[in-house]
Amino acid sequence: MFSIRDPTVDVDADATVAARRRLTTVAGRAADRFDESIIGELFDAVESVGLVELLEPLRHLASRRPELAERLVATALAALRRVPSLEAGRCLTDHPDLVDTAAVDDAVIWAVVVLAGSKTRGDHRFSGPTPVVHANDPGPLRVLADLCPDKLVARLGGMLPRPR
Repeated sequence: MFSIRDPTVDVDADATVAARRRLTTVAGRAADRFDESIIGELFDAVESVGLVELLEPLRHLASRRPELAERLVATALAALRRVPSLEAGRCLTDHPDLVDTAAVDDAVIWAVVVLAGSKTRGDHRFSGPTPVVHANDPGPLRVLADLCPDKLVARLGGMLPRPR
């Protein structure tokens, strides 16, 4: 995952996951506790720092506060341009009518293809700096297939080997 952290600080992965779960629970059950400045900080952490994990509580907030959905989808598309993120893909699946087809580019298509095909760390065979994605979620790919099939076919054609 794309994130920036201080290498001198030890991070407790379990505590981080637990904190994100608590934040997501509060977002889903008590969305009114999040004022505009807190919501802005959450979006900024995704957009500027790359903490795509925060899309999960933002998704829950947007389910209770529909006025956030448009920004959520735009933020998810930007995140997908950087990294195949399960949570970013779920944002597209949750709000397919808000996906701007003009904002769907090759990087977004590549990311949703990766999400559709990835399963587990052992099944992931990509080499290079691509992060391992724990997913097998074809939902975002289906959204793009419905919205912009021509772009999707063109990009997939470029990704697949030519017949001999």
